[in-house]
This record gives sequence, structure tokens and C-alpha cells, in this order.
Amino acid sequence: MKSVIQFLFKPAEGPAAFILIRLTVGLIFLTQGILKYIDPKLGVLRFARIGFSHPGFTAHLVGTFEIVCGLLVLLGLWTRVAAIP
Repeated sequence: MKSVIQFLFKPAEGPAAFILIRLTVGLIFLTQGILKYIDPKLGVLRFARIGFSHPGFTAHLVGTFEIVCGLLVLLGLWTRVAAIP
């Protein structure tokens, strides 16, 4: 169990090209999360069309996760944990 926790929370290591990948993934998740709050077509209406029973709650929950995890990936903090959801 201790090794799993160490793996999830240790700083990312690797070539400098990983920074570009981290920036790309982090920005995509960050912008998509923000859009779920400001654009009804990508947020509440999209989740209502899919058939979720509480589309407002679901859209904001997913948007929050995308914003938080996108920021974590961008900053390079807990990248392995942020990649799980």
C-alpha cells in the first residue's frame, strides 16, 4: 500500500517533451471544464440530451473535476492522481 501511495504522489520525471504533453492535456481539460459552466450547449443541455436525471448538477460536477484536474496536470502536481478521474 505504501508503494502505491508513493507512486501516485511522487513528482513526475522524464524528458522535457513531457512538459508539452502536460500542457496540452491540462489546457484541454481546463478549457472544457470552464465551458461546461459558461456554455449551456456544452454543459447542462448536453447532459440533458444524453439523459442524465440532474443535468445541472452533473454538468457542474464534471466541469469542476475537469478544472481541478486540468490545473493539477498543468502545474505538475499530483499528475498521476489527477489522471485517474
